[in-house]
Amino acid sequence: MNTFKHLAVAASLCIAGTSGVHAATVNNSFVIQNDWAGVKGEYNSQFTIADTGKDSFTETPVTHVANDTFVDDYYFNLPESSGVSFSIAADDKADPGVFFDSAILYTSTGDFSYSFATLTFTPTAISGAGLSLTSGEYALEVIGTTLVNGGTYSGVLDGVPGDFVGSTPAVPEPAEAGLMLAALAVIAGALRRRGSRAAA
Repeated sequence: MNTFKHLAVAASLCIAGTSGVHAATVNNSFVIQNDWAGVKGEYNSQFTIADTGKDSFTETPVTHVANDTFVDDYYFNLPESSGVSFSIAADDKADPGVFFDSAILYTSTGDFSYSFATLTFTPTAISGAGLSLTSGEYALEVIGTTLVNGGTYSGVLDGVPGDFVGSTPAVPEPAEAGLMLAALAVIAGALRRRGSRAAA
C-alpha cells in the first residue's frame, strides 16, 4: 500500500511539474476605430490592427511573453453593409516574434462566426478576403504564439461599403412566386397546344 502511495505522489508531482512548462493563454481585447466620416458609401474604411497599447476591457498594457499563446480580439463597427478583408503579419519578418495559428471573424457577442472566401496563411502572416457583412458590430479574433518577449504584429482590416461579394440571391416573395408559377403554366399550355397541332 505504501508503494502505491509513493507512486501516486510521484505521479502527481510529475504532472504538476509538466503543467508549469505549458504556455499560458493570454486573452486581449481591442476596440479599433475606423475612418468613416458619416457619409455612407463614399469611400472605403480602414481599421489599423496592432497588438500594442492597452486591453480595452482590463485597461492593462498588452505585452506578449515568450512561449505564451495569445487570443487577441479586435472589435469594430460597420455602419453599413460592406465587403470585408484583412491582412496581418509579424512586425519583424527576418526574425519574427510571433507565429499565427488562426484568425476567425465573429459577431461582437460571439454568437456567429464567418468564413472568408479566401484565406492565405503562413506562420508569420494571415490574410482573408471575400466576406460580406451587414452593418453591425464584429470581432476579428487572432490566435497565435509569442516566440520572444515583446513579439508584435500589425496589419489592416478593410471595409468596402456596398461591396457584397458573397451575397445570396433574394428569395422571391409569395406573391411574386405565384405570378411566376402562373406564367410558367401559361407557357406550358401554349407549348402543349403547339405540340398537339403539329401532331395533327
